[in-house]
Amino acid sequence: MVNKLRGKDASLWKHGQTDSPTWRIWTGMMGRCYSPGHTVYKWYGGAGITVCPDWHDFMQFQAEMGNRPPGLTLERKDSNGPYCRENCRWATMVEQARNRTNNRHVTFGGETKVLAEWAELLEMPYKTLHRRLTVYHWAPERAFTEPVHYRGQNKEKVDG
Repeated sequence: MVNKLRGKDASLWKHGQTDSPTWRIWTGMMGRCYSPGHTVYKWYGGAGITVCPDWHDFMQFQAEMGNRPPGLTLERKDSNGPYCRENCRWATMVEQARNRTNNRHVTFGGETKVLAEWAELLEMPYKTLHRRLTVYHWAPERAFTEPVHYRGQNKEKVDG
């Protein structure tokens, strides 16, 4: 990706940002979407994920998104949608993990959240909730409200 850009438009290299976190985010985004040799291309460009035409210019990307805030990464709100201003935001790794397509979404009390978020809100171990729903096939109402049983000296939370 980098060599392609260097040959096409040398002005991209005159902004002084090539060592910045924002530049690295941008080059990673472009590589995932347009470089078949990129390690995750098959899940991005190979799956039809694109970058809006304006963002093919680093300076435009930076103008619209701003510099990457410390500790945050670029996230697509709709993980099946393109990289564009309307679909992107700066997010924490926890927020990104909760936006993955392979997350289990569970509805309880009229609200739908990923299982990890429910575990956090209910102050229950994720493994306990996961086991109750997938191994024991409990309904969310039971899985989320039944007290957690403890076993052993380490106070390991188990169902029993």
